[in-house]
Amino acid sequence: MHSGEGTWIYGGFTEVTSWSSYVEGFHREHAGITEDLLSRATDADGSTPYGWLGAPIARSSPVVDVGCGSGPTASSSGSWIGVDRSSAELALAADRGRGPLVMAGSHALPLARGSADAAVAAMSLMVVDDPGTTLAEVARVLKPGGRVAVLVPSRRPLRLADLARYAALLAVLGRRGLPFPHPDLAHRLIELLAEAGFDVLSDDDRRFECPMTTPEDHARFVRSLYLRGIAPRRVALAGQLVRRWARSPLGIPLRRVIATL
Repeated sequence: MHSGEGTWIYGGFTEVTSWSSYVEGFHREHAGITEDLLSRATDADGSTPYGWLGAPIARSSPVVDVGCGSGPTASSSGSWIGVDRSSAELALAADRGRGPLVMAGSHALPLARGSADAAVAAMSLMVVDDPGTTLAEVARVLKPGGRVAVLVPSRRPLRLADLARYAALLAVLGRRGLPFPHPDLAHRLIELLAEAGFDVLSDDDRRFECPMTTPEDHARFVRSLYLRGIAPRRVALAGQLVRRWARSPLGIPLRRVIATL
């Protein structure tokens, strides 16, 4: 992971911070943004990303959600435990009636060895400090035969119109890709799971469509991006670009991997 110091522009001011500090500030200001975006996205069958992710572990109990955010996977099982280091996200999860909730980092889960039937990591592995350490911790707290369901951004499947939109967005932002600390995670995920002791049961990519019809839709999408180091001028240009997408939904490609110990 890139853990050095860097300059980023956020909320109208500039400061030097690590990626971890940036993520903390991002989720403090935009708690629930990932759920607010993805819960509005659906696939061809009408499923949301969270429904798709939770389906293979629906009968597991308890389920630990690593980097749970506002807790959108809480309905995936009858017994669910959310773990996150963001107090703002956990407060929102509590307001939405989800719990129990634990404040902790993913590198040291406050759970006993072999205490969970399953785990989920929904759009969190690409922003944790060390995905390998996180997956090793997940393996520690799972029972033998336990499953983990991981959801991460993907690059497929996308339509030509989607590809053109993302290319234009990255050009406006001055980036080759979105600035996650682990932009290559989708390519390394199977390897990292194997290193943590997991066997992959399924590995699927799916395109979800998110409506882009209102000004709030446009603003929500831009806010949801981790735009560390992007100048306000470029962020404003990105907002102008996204507002031109109102005629059709935006394709969001996601990858779901299910693995077992």
